[in-house]
Amino acid sequence: MRRAGPAVALLAVATIAAIADRDGAGPPPATAQPGPGRAVRVEHRALEEAPTLGPPVAPVTIELFYAPGTAQAHAAYLTLVELQRRHPVRVRAVFRPLPRSGNVAAVLLAAHLRGRFHELMGALAVGPGTPTAAAVLDLAVKAGLPRAAAERAHLDDRVQGLIDLNRHRAFRLGTTSSPELVVNGRPLGGRPYPGSASVGDLEKIYLAALEDARRAEGEGVPLRALVAWGARAALCGDEPEELTPAPGAPVTAEAAEPPRFAWHLGRLLTRGTGCAVARHLPATLDELDRDSPPDRAPPLLARPLPTAGMPAFGPGDAPVPIHVVCNLRGRFCLDQLDLARRVAEHHPGQVRVVWVPWVDLALDDAGRDLTLAQAALCAVAEGDGWGFLRAATTAGIAGRGRIDLTAVAAAAGLDAERLVACAATTEPARAAVEAARAAGVGWGPTVVIGGRAYLGGFGDDRRASDRVEAELAPGLLESMAPAW
Repeated sequence: MRRAGPAVALLAVATIAAIADRDGAGPPPATAQPGPGRAVRVEHRALEEAPTLGPPVAPVTIELFYAPGTAQAHAAYLTLVELQRRHPVRVRAVFRPLPRSGNVAAVLLAAHLRGRFHELMGALAVGPGTPTAAAVLDLAVKAGLPRAAAERAHLDDRVQGLIDLNRHRAFRLGTTSSPELVVNGRPLGGRPYPGSASVGDLEKIYLAALEDARRAEGEGVPLRALVAWGARAALCGDEPEELTPAPGAPVTAEAAEPPRFAWHLGRLLTRGTGCAVARHLPATLDELDRDSPPDRAPPLLARPLPTAGMPAFGPGDAPVPIHVVCNLRGRFCLDQLDLARRVAEHHPGQVRVVWVPWVDLALDDAGRDLTLAQAALCAVAEGDGWGFLRAATTAGIAGRGRIDLTAVAAAAGLDAERLVACAATTEPARAAVEAARAAGVGWGPTVVIGGRAYLGGFGDDRRASDRVEAELAPGLLESMAPAW
């Protein structure tokens, strides 16, 4: 097979641009048969991670998160399909089924893997009421899915991978209901409710998103980056306080209507290229020190935290580490470890959770805490540091009572005798605590993401996930780089 030359590539780009510039009145007209010496543009559509309608370069992408099998979900599907039909080159509709009860989502995604999603979803949407499991299987077979594949869809690893992908994306985008629409990366929060919204309601949303997309494109945001930009804008939230005019200060034209996009130089100099750090409300601390913790923005640590030899969850090459610095005997320490693990699971392959020991060395029974911390470090050397932390979570070690290391080691499946002997020398654990204190940690638990110390950790998964998303978001130049 010969590779297409530059002229063919330019012709393809020009054709795509011409299609994208047309209004959504219908599909592009058929072209005449080319004569000798002309190139023919043939579109190859690879199977996407989710069922879609519309071109990838559409200025407005609308994602529908829904649990199929209910009248509200089916109505939302039909409404979005109709909107995309009206604007076939300016709207890209993405459908993300989520499991709720039964295996309807799994069967739909199994049909998607065979290119039959819309045939099956269309049949479900026009059917009466909530379909039974047997009715779903019959419709899947009529749509072209083998009955065996439909019956075993929930056991298919590829289908489960797509379901997990939809669950993770729904969590990371901050959706709060089902069905829910996300327009260019920004969740609508159930207003309007997709299950009862008309095509006219979606038309208004589409027009507002199209205006935003044109404005962003005019300021240099490429079409392919609009969804990522929208998600980032929703994540960043309000303007930071230092950019808000003081009460009584004169209001300039720029301050009266702050721009939504910050690509031009003046705004870059003022705001930088990343999100403003969200205000952090300290969660509950395990230690009640004599000094009150500072009530201010999360400080940057003075130096990196120790990571070698610490219990960890997630791949070693993950781009975003979450350090949980805490005393294993503190109840809120264990809560923050569990929260960080859940966040890592919603960012598969991108987050590594690292526990760093923290002990108030001024307390009388600090020796017991150091022994437990040292045992966790010894468990890493034995091959399962995170398993030791999980076992410690369920062993009831919180509080100031006696610690039974033998029971914890046995629960973790480790050699209890070797672990107890290893934990007799606590100098490595003490050195890790001193390193955390030298880095700027003063209370436990403290959760560190992107070098910033969040005192007390987080009250819910989404706030921690937002900080991870801010770390994963592309920088300005990376966002604007051509996609060659």
